[in-house]
Amino acid sequence: MLTGIVTTVFGFFVLVNPGAGFLSVVGLLATYAAVSGVLLIASGIKLRRRATSSVMTAH
Repeated sequence: MLTGIVTTVFGFFVLVNPGAGFLSVVGLLATYAAVSGVLLIASGIKLRRRATSSVMTAH
């Protein structure tokens, strides 16, 4: 229910002011890309440390 209300309000906001709506979507995508990049870097570091450890466990 809350998601529907927020989406409707955002839709009306974009209809009234399309420039600001575009900038907010760009901001959301940029935030997603930054968070995703940080998580991928952290995962890569963790995997590299695990690969270079002397003890390898078999599953």
